[in-house]
Amino acid sequence: MQISVPCLGSIILNRDFTCSKPVPGLKQVPRAAATHGVCVLWLQDDALHLDADILCNGLRHLAAPERKTLHHALFHRFMLIMFPVGVLAVICGWIAAETGRQPYVVYGKLTTTAAVSPLAPGLVVSSLTLFILTYLTLLTLFIAYIVRAIRRGPEDVPRLAPAPLTQEKPAPVGTGGRPA
Repeated sequence: MQISVPCLGSIILNRDFTCSKPVPGLKQVPRAAATHGVCVLWLQDDALHLDADILCNGLRHLAAPERKTLHHALFHRFMLIMFPVGVLAVICGWIAAETGRQPYVVYGKLTTTAAVSPLAPGLVVSSLTLFILTYLTLLTLFIAYIVRAIRRGPEDVPRLAPAPLTQEKPAPVGTGGRPA
């Protein structure tokens, strides 16, 4: 079964709501400029499956007959293993998007060969290295914090004792509802 939205490609690529500008198909793109569709498809499928795993685990917890499944040791360990899946799904989606848009940086306007930096290679490498080190440091701190929180587990909330029932004396008639 195929779902199609008429003129969607024309609207997205050309900002043409009249559908008068044709959108070139994959067979009209030169072979040298075409993307590797299988790679894009696999990465997109991987991202989708990882996202579905995350969703199913969340729904499993919500649909549990008792809410204490979060305290169950096996479920807790499984969720600890599933922790990096969200990051993997984002990376798969990002690689699929970057691979799928080749050979363009801006579709139909700027190719990747024209977008090469005019800076010296040493400057590009040093700035890239600084970015990588900064983000690896942040990622390490984030993972350490999250793993520590997951290992600690949810804290038991102490149950509050019910408030004592006290009976106030009814207000005498004629005092306007105020106790005497």
